[in-house]
Amino acid sequence: MFSFERYNGLLGGYVTNQRSPEIQLMRKFVGDQFVKDLPLPKLFQVNFKPILEKLMLKHSGTLLASLQDCQSKTIIEISLLGIGPVKKDNNRWKILGNESLYECCCPRAMECLEADELTLLKRTYAAIFNGVNETSVTPHFEMVSSVRFAGELYGSLNSRSERSCFVMARWCTLDGNIDTSGRDLRPGIILYYVRQNIEIEGNRATCILAAVKWFSKHPQQEKLGAPAEVWCRNQFEPEGGASFIPIQRILSKFVPAYEVIDRERVLVVCTIPQKVHC
Repeated sequence: MFSFERYNGLLGGYVTNQRSPEIQLMRKFVGDQFVKDLPLPKLFQVNFKPILEKLMLKHSGTLLASLQDCQSKTIIEISLLGIGPVKKDNNRWKILGNESLYECCCPRAMECLEADELTLLKRTYAAIFNGVNETSVTPHFEMVSSVRFAGELYGSLNSRSERSCFVMARWCTLDGNIDTSGRDLRPGIILYYVRQNIEIEGNRATCILAAVKWFSKHPQQEKLGAPAEVWCRNQFEPEGGASFIPIQRILSKFVPAYEVIDRERVLVVCTIPQKVHC
């Protein structure tokens, strides 16, 4: 059924006037396929090629289905930062050179971190970059409500996309510190985003990180069976280095649900597979 569901998603993106929509959908779909496969004579490429490129369908899919061009490969390489151990890399954790993959959405505002928050933020940078010192990071940053990374929208409690603020990542340990081994996948809720310029080994780097509260484990985590997991509803890990996470380390989003198990109201987590848009 995956191929049928895939095309249902594509057809759902067409705009109709609600009069015989099934006919309009098929006409537009067949027409787009015809234009896509039509060889354009070299004589008309200068004038018409830009127009025809806008008519092409933009495809989105899973990570494995998006290895067709250089940008897709770049997206995959960055997305792989979300799995496995945390490795220091002075190039892939920053957004300079790949600005087209990141879009910071409004509202945005300049803010200043408290001293204890700045200490935690420096721990995060030290875990992903080489050459971070006391003067590399300042308390000033741009607070962003939501971020679109490779077409995937991640919201926050400060945004209208509040349902997109529930994320899964291998980043936090039981005591709120950074899990550099990357073993423990756990859910969190994004409070806001930090867009900031820092200095690494004499060079400027622009980074986007999320301020996250991580849910605490529940003793009956596997009670419902895969893919659903049970987590504590209103209990979170203490603040630590894992309170800030680079957006590239986020593995996916999840659907939250609240249920009563053994007379206790808990959070039920169901992970949403990550998608990239090309």
